[in-house]
Amino acid sequence: MEEAPSGQTEIHGSSDIDGVRRIFSALSHFFDTVAGEFQIIVTEHAGSITWEGIPHVHLVGNWRQGHDEFLIPSVWLKTRAVN
Repeated sequence: MEEAPSGQTEIHGSSDIDGVRRIFSALSHFFDTVAGEFQIIVTEHAGSITWEGIPHVHLVGNWRQGHDEFLIPSVWLKTRAVN
């Protein structure tokens, strides 16, 4: 573990990963505050290390290369003509 500039200990050894984890944690806390009466959609190229174990985070799709779950699925492009 490394010492983060703010004086907090970095859990995952990367200030970037810990920063993104803090964002997901803040969103989860907000969701608790509004008692689940809200939907948050996050589009982020963040691996599970950034949100694993944080309540209310649910992976819906993997839009990384090598997966066919892009924001616009390739099957849509094959079945619809572009004008």
